[in-house]
Amino acid sequence: MSGEAALPATSSEWLRPDFRGNISASINQLGEFLALVGENPADFAGKISIQGSMDTHGRNFGGSLAIEGASLTFFKHDIDSFSAKVTLKPSDLEIERFDLARKSDSLSGEGKIDLSPEHTYSGKLDARTDDLRDYLPTVRQSPGQNAGPIPVELQATIDSSQWDTRGVIHFPRSSPITFTANFPLPIGTTWIAFQLSPLNVSVDFPTLFLAAAPRFFHSDILEDGILSGKLSLSDTLEHPRIVGEVQLVSGKLAGTNSLFNLIGASTLAIFDGNHASLEFLNLATKDVDLALRGEVDFENTKNVVVRIAGTTPIFDLMSRPVDCVNKIEIAPAALPLAPAAHELEFRGPLLESGWSVSLKEDIGSQFSIVSMPVGAERLFPLCFGTGPEEKTLLLGAVPRAEVVPHTSQKKRAKRR
Repeated sequence: MSGEAALPATSSEWLRPDFRGNISASINQLGEFLALVGENPADFAGKISIQGSMDTHGRNFGGSLAIEGASLTFFKHDIDSFSAKVTLKPSDLEIERFDLARKSDSLSGEGKIDLSPEHTYSGKLDARTDDLRDYLPTVRQSPGQNAGPIPVELQATIDSSQWDTRGVIHFPRSSPITFTANFPLPIGTTWIAFQLSPLNVSVDFPTLFLAAAPRFFHSDILEDGILSGKLSLSDTLEHPRIVGEVQLVSGKLAGTNSLFNLIGASTLAIFDGNHASLEFLNLATKDVDLALRGEVDFENTKNVVVRIAGTTPIFDLMSRPVDCVNKIEIAPAALPLAPAAHELEFRGPLLESGWSVSLKEDIGSQFSIVSMPVGAERLFPLCFGTGPEEKTLLLGAVPRAEVVPHTSQKKRAKRR
């Protein structure tokens, strides 16, 4: 560092020094340098050079810096080059331009941060990558599929900490997924505060082939099928308003490690505000086909309610109460053997534990020979573990024509 300074004439001027000078610095070990501010030194590597000037005349800080680096490591990702031009003014910190490149991927932008107590910021961002999986290691390809790249393009404009973003995701064999999002994100915002902030999000996915999509999109449960739809979300994440529709055609489920013993599913869900209607929900096990319909109420995300009803009867095959259910199996059953449930209701907080399923039984129906109070309801808490207290909730349904119920097979064996 080199420069010139005026010697203060009074004691008060020591608090506002007058300095003008040039800055020339080099950080040869980026990881060790960032360890001083609490970062893991193993996540960073490389050399960065800094050139610029600074002026503190009249207690007004000002100056400019040019930062450059090559062959870097940021958060364990190799970076080919990085450059930025920063200008410090009395009222704000301005980033005239920054560019980051990795192979053919890039992140560039510009902006400024207000130095007032609110620290509002504005600017523009442009990001592009040839393969999202390079930055999200949790994104896994579906088994049996050739690993294909997932290009992503993202643009954002920020005005006084208000983000306006849009982007495109290109999944293998599928139509591009487009999305937009508008939301406030002040510096220091917590997740709880963000959930209560107003936002507008839209996503359009005309044709998504799940067999080729990465697993983060559909977990380990849904292995195949065609997903399509268009959704818009407004208000807040705590109390969202969702409008649009989602359709699943020829869905193939893994069956194992899931709540139900299902192997197939197709559905159409239409969202209108804080509820959704399942226009149809066709489910299949290896022995049973179910034609269902239903509705979802998410006015309160801490108490989401999903109601499912069937056009064909579903039977309660549980002979005694259980404390905890970790799986629901639907088996073929002859008529009439057990109380018929005219509705299944799932209730619980969104993306959290604490769910339950209740069977609302129409005991007076033609399918039941069991004498119980009309309108009886059985409640089963849902829990997901391997403890001895966790049981399977067994339900029955009319089997396919070619499937013979297990009970009938046993009776014929006794006659012989």
